[in-house]
Amino acid sequence: MEQKEAALADTEHQIAREVIKAYADATSSLKNLDASAILDVRHERIRCLAEWRSARLRLLASSGQMGRAAAGD
Repeated sequence: MEQKEAALADTEHQIAREVIKAYADATSSLKNLDASAILDVRHERIRCLAEWRSARLRLLASSGQMGRAAAGD
């Protein structure tokens, strides 16, 4: 009887550890998902800024106003 109770306790502990690990993994994954959304937004903003600056420089170059003062932000 004691062996069965010990085996049951071991099984319960193993299941509890697995549940705790699964919860920690899920929580970590959710935080990573939130962080990746922020990083994707930053990446998109940087890309848009680069495209805008490139287009502005092309416009200045094609209009003959490529001086350093005209290219400033």
